[in-house]
Amino acid sequence: MFPSIAPEYVFMTAVLGLAFAGAVVWRRYVGSILEQLSEANRTNEELGLIINNTSDGIVLLSMTGRVLWANDPYLAMHGYTLQEILDRNPLTYALPPEDRPSPAEIATYRFDPADPQWRELHVYRNIRKDGSLFWNQISLSFHEQEDDKPFVVLVCRDITRQIDAQEALQKARAELDLAATRDSLTNLANRWALMECLSALTRRVADGELVNAAVLQVDVDLFKQINDTHGHVAGDAVLCHVADVLASQAGDGTIVARPGGDEFIIVIEGLSDIEPLKEIAEQFYRNISTGIYWQGRFIPTSVSIGGALFESCDTEPDTVLIRSDYALYQAKRNGRGRAVIYDDAVRSRHERANRLGRHLRNEIEEGDLEFEFQPKLDVATGSISGIETLVRWQHPTEGRLTPDRFLDLAVENGLMAELDYAAIDSLFSLGHDLATDGRPDIQLAFNASPQLLADPDFLPRLNRKCRDYEIAPGRIVIEILETVVLSNGLSENPIMQTIRKLHSAGFRIELDDFGTGHAGLAHLAELPISGIKIDRSLVRRIFEDETSHKIVLAIAELCNDLGLGLVGEGVETRESAEWLALAGCDQLQGFWLSPAISADVFRKFLIRHDPAQFRLPQSGSRPLPPGRQRGPALRLHGAS
Repeated sequence: MFPSIAPEYVFMTAVLGLAFAGAVVWRRYVGSILEQLSEANRTNEELGLIINNTSDGIVLLSMTGRVLWANDPYLAMHGYTLQEILDRNPLTYALPPEDRPSPAEIATYRFDPADPQWRELHVYRNIRKDGSLFWNQISLSFHEQEDDKPFVVLVCRDITRQIDAQEALQKARAELDLAATRDSLTNLANRWALMECLSALTRRVADGELVNAAVLQVDVDLFKQINDTHGHVAGDAVLCHVADVLASQAGDGTIVARPGGDEFIIVIEGLSDIEPLKEIAEQFYRNISTGIYWQGRFIPTSVSIGGALFESCDTEPDTVLIRSDYALYQAKRNGRGRAVIYDDAVRSRHERANRLGRHLRNEIEEGDLEFEFQPKLDVATGSISGIETLVRWQHPTEGRLTPDRFLDLAVENGLMAELDYAAIDSLFSLGHDLATDGRPDIQLAFNASPQLLADPDFLPRLNRKCRDYEIAPGRIVIEILETVVLSNGLSENPIMQTIRKLHSAGFRIELDDFGTGHAGLAHLAELPISGIKIDRSLVRRIFEDETSHKIVLAIAELCNDLGLGLVGEGVETRESAEWLALAGCDQLQGFWLSPAISADVFRKFLIRHDPAQFRLPQSGSRPLPPGRQRGPALRLHGAS
């Protein structure tokens, strides 16, 4: 019980030593007890009153550790009578069997007054006669009788409640520490723990160490559709499925984290080559893609994965994450459901994208981008009723770039909103000139990206533009991709709130590229819109594909019922124009009428335009499906 201190009790000794004012106070307390015993020696009655009514146990021991005497609190604390412990060493009964020294060690034990350990408080786990355990705090001092025979006074205190409270506090603290580093849904590491891991690795890189490690980023494909179709509880089940696969496949030296949403990041140490990283990523993909059964329903799962190896330049966590994120972007751009590793080919594309991105930023800031305008035809009159602004980039080495060549760069570099604002500036400038030319009726259309719609300053800036250029909001058409509206849901998210405010302010909202997105027909009546534009891919196939033919007719009929305007875009022949006019389109746009042209050319185009040459048959007789004909004007491709 006395020769050594178990390591696991050191922290308790320190804490409780402070709690009870230290060993010095205890030595004074023992001295006080002895003084009281000396004074009370006049009568046995006084002695018993003092020593048996103290809350602490007191036991007198010989220098070999044998019990000479003990007070009632000590006996009650251990569950023995005085006769049961007299002449016994407490090491034989007070310590649990697994903590006791050997009989030989007990037999040869002797207190050493010079040993400094006895100047401190000590805490031991003790056992009572009935087998129950408790925590015992002891302090002892050495004394001599009148015949110079030394003895030991040991004072005990049951501190089980304090220890239990301390352990509960430590457990709660450990649980809080765990919660601070773990994701509550999947029990994976969270963002904080992930960044701590990456920071430790990048510090090693900064110190000149060659770090063999890699990062994989995993995103669940079409996760919002899973939530919308099956509910958020099912979405959580999918996330747990992905987490289980990643965690079960992770080897030693691997950290699997869920920073948030449907994003997972894996940090793998011990990798220095791309090929093994590709194999790991492919294995992750295959095992995740098995899908899950949830409440009797099968939910298919797919992920996109991007990965990158650590490099000597990775002295900050963001650098390796930028490369793995670009690889993930490439996986999504290539159709999702695949893994892309940042190899030399991806690096080349990334570096080119960064160069073009820097050039694009400069072009936007300097106002050097070019804007062209594509006319829209009013089907009823054959006159020009509107224009849509389209951006062009005259790159010094890449040549003239159309939007499909650089809009992704704008998105990657966070430039889409600024690009949209530049388009709005050019459109309002032309709109003002057209009013001066006597054509204030022409509608002015521009495309609004999600980044523009998410900008809280968008609506105030647009209103200021209308006031400054004296253009009525009803003349402005804001074209928004169908996928942007419906992929954000019909709930009051920030983008939908902006759309409703625009509509309430009098601006016209049109769904662009309609008919190929999220089964939008079912939601048209719920959306704050003025019209829709049929996707050019449907227009192109109306004479070749009966399904496209039926879809366009269904869209036209529903728009007519709901009082929505209908624009057919991508019209390349008069035949297509006449068919769409009969179907019920109000406006047409495409190369048949005019390609996108500069502002000056458009103003001249307006002067030359002859509405009589572009008059079309009015809706009323339903257009025929592919393979049939009503007359020469509606003869279909391949008809004899």
